[in-house]
Amino acid sequence: TVVGAAIIALGLKYLASFFLSLLCIPWSLKSLFPRHKNRILFFCATKNNLDALKPISKLLKSDALLITNNYRLRKDALLLFLLIPYLLSFFNIPKFVIFYLRASNLERRIFLSFSPQILFSMGYYHFCRFYLRLMMPKCIVFSNDHIYHSRMLVSLAENTGIRCFYVQHASVADGFPKLFSSYALLEGQHAREKYLAVGSNENKITLIGMTKLDEFINQVNRNSIVRKIGICTTRSMDFEETCEMISYIKENFASITLVLRTHPNNESQEKYKAVINSHGLEISNARTDNIFSYLADVDAVISGNSSVLLEAALLDVFPIYYGSSKTRFFYKHDRYDKFDYVKNKVAYPVNNLESLAEILVKLLKHKPSVRKYTQFYCDTIGTVYEGKSAALAAQFINEHCGLNPSGI
Repeated sequence: TVVGAAIIALGLKYLASFFLSLLCIPWSLKSLFPRHKNRILFFCATKNNLDALKPISKLLKSDALLITNNYRLRKDALLLFLLIPYLLSFFNIPKFVIFYLRASNLERRIFLSFSPQILFSMGYYHFCRFYLRLMMPKCIVFSNDHIYHSRMLVSLAENTGIRCFYVQHASVADGFPKLFSSYALLEGQHAREKYLAVGSNENKITLIGMTKLDEFINQVNRNSIVRKIGICTTRSMDFEETCEMISYIKENFASITLVLRTHPNNESQEKYKAVINSHGLEISNARTDNIFSYLADVDAVISGNSSVLLEAALLDVFPIYYGSSKTRFFYKHDRYDKFDYVKNKVAYPVNNLESLAEILVKLLKHKPSVRKYTQFYCDTIGTVYEGKSAALAAQFINEHCGLNPSGI
């Protein structure tokens, strides 16, 4: 049956993840070493999380410990010993089956779709309790309030009196969950308003700007015209339409160099192989290349619903929001211009190749500045604290954990 085939496929996927955790033992075993006790744990699940947290951890030096559940980040952070939650999850299979049998037909379909995550979370919950008792962290800093990996760890920590700090790593949209940690270090007023709208406690919020921008604050684009454009793909952008757009630009604006950067988690660079080879596109690897290093090398970017548009504007790289009739939405809160960039003049909207051509013709003659519109999103822009967001974050953590970070 279809259901049986789906169960087998999901089971094989789960076993593959389990064996990957076995292969990662040489790296993950280190996370259990006693010398890592009583530190500030910085939990990062993605490259974007790491980019937001690493500048803060550097200032706190020996008091900080970067940890991750993502094996791709094992060179920059200690990989958690995920073999334990996988083993514990196997003991929860009877409980898992009971949940499934008691569920409605609709719930069963959802249950099957997310069964690897649900089963793993059952073991991960007990692992988090064990890990917190073992490590006895002074506090926890995290940068993703959506995924269960961080929500479970932080919730358990908060329940045991360990203070936790949320550091924003990307723009906030309608429908984001309310803040649940002791403190939230947000980038700007836009994020503050979005979180307050869903019932978050304003006393938890402190605005610090964007930590990952600090290192690149002096690399603002001063070019008066556009010569190189970055194409930053997202799930919201239709693949065929994106390929058509790339071909259109190369055929009609031959003087413009294009640099393709696919989303690190939701997009595969491999599927663009044909168009890359056909037009000789330059490539940026989102899993290894810092976003601001990439932006410092281009004059404009084209993207869908993505924080890269704001990040571009912060360096005065002209941001073009491509939202057409083929734009795809995946969640209830998804919408056109979901981060309000167009509404707040941070990004310029186009909806087809004709409107794109119009703005490109203008940009070949003059590139206007958009950076002045970004302070609503990044609180330190235009202030004496510009370029000091990580220091502000470290100072705040220091005051609430009794530490003495150097470099502040």
